[in-house]
Amino acid sequence: LLCQKFHDISTCTQFLASDVNERWRIAKRLGLCHSCLKKGHRKIECGASRKTATGETTVDDLLNRKDAGDKKIDEKTEENITKVCLKISVDKKNRSSSCSNGSLQIVRAVICAGNGIKRTVNCILDSTAQRSFVKMEVVESLGLNGPKEHVTISGFNQRNEHHKLMRVELRLKGVDNGNFCVIDALCVSHLCGKVSLKPPMEEHKHLKGLKLVDQFPRGEVEIHLLIRFDHYYDIVLNEIKRVDTSKPTAVKTIFELYWKPYLIVIFEPNSYTHLLHCKVDEECKCECDIIKKFWELEALGTELRNEFELFKNEVQFDGERYVVKLPWKSLELQISNNYEQAERRLQQLEEKQSNDNERAKEYDEVIKNYMDRGWIEETDEKDGIPGKTWYLPHHAVYRDDKMTTRCRIVFDASAKYHGTSLNDFFEPGPPLQNQILDISIRFRRFKIGVQADISKMFLQIRPEPEDKDMSKFLWRNMKEGKKPRIFRFNRVTFGLNCAPFLAMAVLHHHADLNQAEYGKVAENVKRNMYVDDIVLSCEEEEDKIRRIEELRKLLEIGGFDLTKQSSNIPTIMNDLPSEKIEEHKQVTTLGMSWNCKNDELSYNISMETNEKNEYTKREMLSTASRIYDPLGYLTPFIIRAKTLIQELWQRGLHWEDPLPDDLKTTWTRWITEWKES
Repeated sequence: LLCQKFHDISTCTQFLASDVNERWRIAKRLGLCHSCLKKGHRKIECGASRKTATGETTVDDLLNRKDAGDKKIDEKTEENITKVCLKISVDKKNRSSSCSNGSLQIVRAVICAGNGIKRTVNCILDSTAQRSFVKMEVVESLGLNGPKEHVTISGFNQRNEHHKLMRVELRLKGVDNGNFCVIDALCVSHLCGKVSLKPPMEEHKHLKGLKLVDQFPRGEVEIHLLIRFDHYYDIVLNEIKRVDTSKPTAVKTIFELYWKPYLIVIFEPNSYTHLLHCKVDEECKCECDIIKKFWELEALGTELRNEFELFKNEVQFDGERYVVKLPWKSLELQISNNYEQAERRLQQLEEKQSNDNERAKEYDEVIKNYMDRGWIEETDEKDGIPGKTWYLPHHAVYRDDKMTTRCRIVFDASAKYHGTSLNDFFEPGPPLQNQILDISIRFRRFKIGVQADISKMFLQIRPEPEDKDMSKFLWRNMKEGKKPRIFRFNRVTFGLNCAPFLAMAVLHHHADLNQAEYGKVAENVKRNMYVDDIVLSCEEEEDKIRRIEELRKLLEIGGFDLTKQSSNIPTIMNDLPSEKIEEHKQVTTLGMSWNCKNDELSYNISMETNEKNEYTKREMLSTASRIYDPLGYLTPFIIRAKTLIQELWQRGLHWEDPLPDDLKTTWTRWITEWKES
């Protein structure tokens, strides 16, 4: 069944080599009885003796989780997990004399924090580790801070520990100055025991006269930092001094400005050996977030708004627009300048656009439009404010269905550089958005409805001058080979995770300041806005016309422009300029399609059919979660998809496993019903 060979699965080497959790998944996926591991019946119907073919181990033992010692965790595929192997030390007294020799590569270096504090540390270089780790005691002494990351640390006997570790960025240099190396590391309370190394240096003539990055002779030293493989080759260079494998080897490092000190690599029998296996879940966490969102019910409630109160104390109005501070998680964070990453992304963009001159021209026109409107400015400063400079990679999204601007540029603040993105450094802010169901009900309350859009809402707000260097980007008019020009935003950038909060907070604050003069209209801004859409509802045409004009004036004095106005009563729009009116009878309102002429709300969701009629769990989740149903009308239909996805988990299917025939038939029928409705 599993390896396509003719034997019982209880004797299958592939099955026996799997851990307990994987055996359970295999049994569920193949539809096997959990008592005898045979097909065709369930455990409660099984009358087998539960002995395997060997007669020694019972099937209960093969599927027994009691000895696994780990907490049950969400299903994870190998593809979704980053493995980290750290070779660090604990004492082993009864070491076998046949054990292979080990190697220790220890570097003395200095960590420099942005606040001026420095700390000399001992580092182990590990060319196989996929994550770097630093002791929390070191991080606290330097006053560093950073975002949190979920980590699963696995030891022997399948024992798993789940942690939420802080990730920090470290600027590392040699003890005697030299070049910097920027490292991102996870903070842990303990790395390993002290390491003792006493090589007889006087016996190794090939090492005489070399400047070393460690001190010899020395006693036991504490290890503060373990450096992963990608930074390993940032530090270690190609030149080595070696006689044979039984003698110490010296390797050049970057930690000196004028001559390169050598890293000593000692090969000798070690009495200190330990293996730590760490898994950092990334893609699987993303999938689970989708599932959580898919099952989440709309709930009414109140949110703590301490951040909003802090925001109101800091926001300023310069007479034309509001000026805001970006909500840093810590003011002491030091960010690496990612100019090289942005330049690579620009080259990739140019290569992609090289075969489509029309789209390349549209892209360039959007950048020019940004310049003409004053949203961006050119600068010659490549480095900017130290520790506060970031370049945003960018790409375009083209919408052929758009009547005006088909090209929209996306600035990617989530792009990772040294394991960290710009968005990792910002607080997203509390949710100020009102419930879509509440807004929809208020919109449909009276017979006259009006919908409008705040044009380029995020780009109407200015950041503080000291935050401008955080939103730089490169551009050279699609002319490859030319030195890129450097631009930076004068406005809040759409790609920042804090941008929605800042925009809504500014509008709420603006409405509060003008509540006395604009009354109901100011209240309408706070209660009936969804992203950049705002809706009004009233009984009389005269009242509606007056409120539209008041709303336009209220937003105008805050630097915002009301546009794309539409109504189910066309005469209300007669006095408005044509460029302010959405003339199409079918417009997008609150994420739904609104037929103004017939005054009908509808959903417009495309459901793509798999040409091969082969579906996976991942495709099912992606398709079902695409349905936007703010009013709950489709709940009886969507719940059928949710129960199907539950069934996939109960059967133990992996993300890329094809659906069993019975579920595929049910799923295909569900899609067909949607397309025909």
